Amino acid sequence: MERPTVNNRRTERNIRERDRRIHMRNLLSILSSLLPIQSKMSVNNQIDEAASHIKKMKMRIDQLELRRIQALQEYSNDPCSSSASSLPILRINSSDFTGLEVNLITGSSKNFKLHQVIQILQEEGAQVTSCSSTLKSDDLFICTIISQPMCSRIGIETEKIAQRLQDLICS
Repeated sequence: MERPTVNNRRTERNIRERDRRIHMRNLLSILSSLLPIQSKMSVNNQIDEAASHIKKMKMRIDQLELRRIQALQEYSNDPCSSSASSLPILRINSSDFTGLEVNLITGSSKNFKLHQVIQILQEEGAQVTSCSSTLKSDDLFICTIISQPMCSRIGIETEKIAQRLQDLICS
């Protein structure tokens, strides 16, 4: 009688261990799919790559947050910023790392739709990768859109996008 109980415990332990290994394999598969490099790697390399990627993304978030704070400080330090005549503000930055970054600050009374801005970017060959917006103090709308060229060989015509966006927000 004692023998089947030991076998039963061993079988249960083996089943739990198998389920744990399957669960870990699934989690590692998910982790691997989230990494920018999609090649076969050992488990240790996957974890190292994930940690490195998280650190890079954290640094990128900190850089973008600092730029956002600087832009807000520039806006608040501008003597004309309290008047509606200085709005809207459109800034377009182009770089190899981020692609195209559009920063838009408008008053809440300005009637244009965000989808129109995104549509212009897409029509000019940009693929929007990130968009964040904030409504600050009921009268200030701040939006940052980051995009990459749909085709890297063709690129993005920054001047043409700037002109079309200026026409949209100032009309």
